[in-house]
Amino acid sequence: MALRQQYCIKLPDAIIAATALAHGLPLVTRNVADFQDIAGPIVLNPYDSAQLPTVIR
Repeated sequence: MALRQQYCIKLPDAIIAATALAHGLPLVTRNVADFQDIAGPIVLNPYDSAQLPTVIR
């Protein structure tokens, strides 16, 4: 709940962000704007090709 109060975000977004923070995982979402102000998790947009890792074969 601290994330929700501190950053004024919706409850579902706060739960998602808290889960990513607690487990040290990146947060993968198409809606990066809702998470850009939260310090901590790495936020990745799977639809942004500039953020996808390059596969070398």
